[in-house]
Amino acid sequence: AIPIPVQRGLIASLLNTMMPHAPGMPRTKRDVAAIDKGGLPVFTALMCRGMVKTSEECRHLGGLKRVNGLMIRSILNNTESAVQVALGDDERLEVDPFTAPHEYATSRMGLRYLSEDRRVVAGAQAFFDAFGVSDRRQMRPHITVVAVSTWAPGIMESMESVEDYEGTALTVVILDEMVGKKNWEDSMKYPPTHDKKPERRAQCYDTSLYSDGDWLLSAANKFRKLLAVELIGGIILFDSDNELMANLHRIAPDQYPRGLTMAGDILRRRPFGEDGPRWELWDKADTFGNIVLKLESRTDDRLRLAIVHGAPCHPLNWTPDEPSPGWDEFRRRESAAMGLQFLNLIVKVFRAENASLVLDKSLDAPIAGSILFGWSLAVDWALSHHMAMFACVLAFKNVMIGESKNLNEPGNSGLILRNADVFSRNARSQLNDPKRAKGGKSGRELDRHFQSRALASLSRDRGLPGQGPPDQTILRETHDFLGQGLEGNSSSAFYRRSTFLLSLRGELRAA
Repeated sequence: AIPIPVQRGLIASLLNTMMPHAPGMPRTKRDVAAIDKGGLPVFTALMCRGMVKTSEECRHLGGLKRVNGLMIRSILNNTESAVQVALGDDERLEVDPFTAPHEYATSRMGLRYLSEDRRVVAGAQAFFDAFGVSDRRQMRPHITVVAVSTWAPGIMESMESVEDYEGTALTVVILDEMVGKKNWEDSMKYPPTHDKKPERRAQCYDTSLYSDGDWLLSAANKFRKLLAVELIGGIILFDSDNELMANLHRIAPDQYPRGLTMAGDILRRRPFGEDGPRWELWDKADTFGNIVLKLESRTDDRLRLAIVHGAPCHPLNWTPDEPSPGWDEFRRRESAAMGLQFLNLIVKVFRAENASLVLDKSLDAPIAGSILFGWSLAVDWALSHHMAMFACVLAFKNVMIGESKNLNEPGNSGLILRNADVFSRNARSQLNDPKRAKGGKSGRELDRHFQSRALASLSRDRGLPGQGPPDQTILRETHDFLGQGLEGNSSSAFYRRSTFLLSLRGELRAA
């Protein structure tokens, strides 16, 4: 193994190298452009900032070293170019230019963010410009904006120790930023397992556990909020909720025809009677995948809009069972992220008192609360830095939450290391847990078999120092003796046997 002092020197050198490339947290788009132009790509620079700053020094991203697996990944990223060069020079292996050599330092995701954000801002401006004079006049006072989302994943007992876990879930963070913490609600009210704790992660999202009554109640909750907008005015946001509409068709096919969408169901409503005003599709400008419906009223001049959008969590929501996403998948989800940012911009105008309907298109516009900026950072870390998706989503949440809370601090996330171990306790326990071992054998049996074969292989040709090659019985007895008295602490038994194996290997090489 590499001596401990050398390892410590390597880590210190890497962190010291990152320090000059750790800029201040950008506040405006101009800051993003300046960082990207002046040194490392902006999101690589922010990775450096998160690694060298504590969670107290940088409330947005500091404390990344605490996130499970990020320290090891950062070391790999910082040595990737040297490894490629070594493999090319020493082993005469071809370095494929299409695998993005030195990608850690060549990403241009920051520039893509600035380009796509400019499109979204222009689209939001075109949205406001497309309304008539009377409608624009109605937009100047504060307008009540509410949102309803079908979101109620279960929380496993192991996550209850995390402070405010529900409050930092992906959908919650996005809708809190968009419409405010008290201005949206969950139409389901409770998770699929109801008042029981999910035993497995899959149960947290298993909507097949909902009854027909649950689906009907969810629909009733959504349209109760819509009725309030129809009566007194305002703007309401709905997720498209295709699963709800499919279940409504299954439960009441005569009332809900196959293929009926959330927007289609709203268009069927007659809130003011058959001859009264009805919801109509508003399609006078590009709304980035969002469906805008408008209702005219004969009794007042208040604005009434219903906007149907995709699931808020969709742009970054991956389960552990899904393969690691590539650029093609991210491209498909980029449009969803842009659609959410479009909503984010127009809703902020609607919610503000006497807000200007002329948006700030300059580079001096702030990036605080920008869904597209946070999404671009997460995607760059996933693609260029090869970070696990859970760490990328955690970074997105931190950027969205801002300085009020840092999820990299202990107790704020289940992804934070509890001790300085490089490999998790969960990973080690799989070696000795029969329920987790693959192939039907316990980890202890597999470990015993592997160690015995390894010892035999090392000693077959030369033999142990001063002895002939031992047979399997002697090896097995030695192996059992090394783990004696440590059955209650299988990790310790494993370490003791592994240490013996390493020392034996050194003796054989010296012999």
